[in-house]
Amino acid sequence: MENTSEPTTVTPAIPIDATPVETTNGLHPAHRQQVADNIKASVSANTITAYRSDITDFQIWCDHYGYTSLPAAPETIAAYISELANPPDDRDPKKASTLDRRLAALGRHHKTNGHENPCAHETVRTARQGIRNTIGVKQSRKTELGIADLRAIVQLMDPDKPGDIRDKSLLLLGFTTAMRRSELAALQHTDLENHPKGLIVYKRRSKTDQQSQGKHIEVAYGKHSDTCAVIATRQWLDHANITTGPIFRPVNKGGTIDHTRPLAPQAIARIVKKHVTRIGHDPKAFAGHSMRRGFATEAARIEVPDRIIAQTTGHASTKSLDPYIADSKKMVDPPNGYLDL
Repeated sequence: MENTSEPTTVTPAIPIDATPVETTNGLHPAHRQQVADNIKASVSANTITAYRSDITDFQIWCDHYGYTSLPAAPETIAAYISELANPPDDRDPKKASTLDRRLAALGRHHKTNGHENPCAHETVRTARQGIRNTIGVKQSRKTELGIADLRAIVQLMDPDKPGDIRDKSLLLLGFTTAMRRSELAALQHTDLENHPKGLIVYKRRSKTDQQSQGKHIEVAYGKHSDTCAVIATRQWLDHANITTGPIFRPVNKGGTIDHTRPLAPQAIARIVKKHVTRIGHDPKAFAGHSMRRGFATEAARIEVPDRIIAQTTGHASTKSLDPYIADSKKMVDPPNGYLDL
């Protein structure tokens, strides 16, 4: 379906984080900016960043085949997601959830620039459903970082090395609070409240809390000092002399702490991968989410009530914990164990 005609020349696209052009048309100037600001705030900064990457990928793809990317024809969108789901080379196929995000990004991009959303066309919707029927919608889940893993990782850490001091705090606090990597990266010194029994951690905003109501997570002292998240976090704060600003910050190979910026969420995933590699695991199976998954799975394994687990993880429904509970019961009492084999 390659288009051999010359691509149409278009004016520079309006950025995706701008307000859709038709939204504020006809408004009084006094109201226009207020409405624009609220519309921008409806989508998180992380989502906008992902959308920008998605749009760039689509534009490169269109340039390669000679298609017009803005406005794009529904058939072009359908061809794009079809190729993503079944690449003609050695690239890995994209998951259904990734394709849905690409469509959301392209739809918003078109509406922001005053065009109809081609992703809502029947051609695209039918192609999307066909892809989902073919590749399925099951999500590939990262392996949980368990308690045994954390103990093994801590044993290999250098107590005098700034990077390891930070990583110990990050991994233990990330595990005990079940925070996502973006939430850990966003933690500020003012979000930690000392308590006689440990720490109270304030999570300002999360994926499921877009209205920024926030949530307090109680972190008690651990049973073992070497794997206690409270002690590890206080040691990091004291070592780095952090009394304000972000909790977790970059540390270079020489051990110098960068106090000018917070640790990036992507760096947290790399830290997890680095340390699981040291204890013999395949880093590809782990990511920042492994800490959150590990907490929920380990808690379910020792039969902590669902509602108590949800208090930490922030799941709106205990039904969302079912995958973690299912994982906790794997290989507990396998049927073939009763057989004389």
